[in-house]
Amino acid sequence: MATESPLSRRLRAAALSLQATNPEPGQDGAAAPDQVPLGWLADAHGRSALGTLLVLLSTACLTPVPGVGTVLGMGLVALALAMWRGQRRVSLPSRASQWLLPASIAARLLNWLARFYEVAGGLAQVRWARAARAGRRGWGAANVALMAAIIILPLPLGNVLPALSLIVLGLGLVFRDGLMMLVSAGLALLAVAYTATFGLVAWLWLLPWLRQALDGLQGWLGLA
Repeated sequence: MATESPLSRRLRAAALSLQATNPEPGQDGAAAPDQVPLGWLADAHGRSALGTLLVLLSTACLTPVPGVGTVLGMGLVALALAMWRGQRRVSLPSRASQWLLPASIAARLLNWLARFYEVAGGLAQVRWARAARAGRRGWGAANVALMAAIIILPLPLGNVLPALSLIVLGLGLVFRDGLMMLVSAGLALLAVAYTATFGLVAWLWLLPWLRQALDGLQGWLGLA
């Protein structure tokens, strides 16, 4: 059953403030009147932990904003490094923190995250401690780095599976839920399979054109 947590209440209050009036951007850089820096959304979560930042960045990767994959993908790489070093609390990289979202999209994102944490709080629990500990470093950091690399690639719908994998991983970190971390690993495998399949299809489609170009080049050089 979904229950409202303090985090959900903070996120809803932040969304209401956006709908009423735009916030002051503070140290994250000057924003246009209808834009909000991502760092402001991170601050709305309270003290930034790896799990909540991972959920925020991954969810933002699904928004229809140009350049989202490249900027936030690099932010995810920074989080992967923080996980590898064993850091529990981190800050967003400067470029990701200053990245601007339209205020309307930011408000919807905050409301969605509030509802998401409510539902997740009813499903997640502390379990499978060994997988939960391993997911905080080791393969968890590798998973974040690999999914970030896929998100950066310009693939059709290429953000979806990697972002879902990292959202579930973030929840596993927040709730210390080893089962969610293993589900995240399964989604990561699907993301890798999708990327590999797309790459193979693209290669097979381009191969005849490459052969034709090479034959033409050989003929032009008199090597045929």
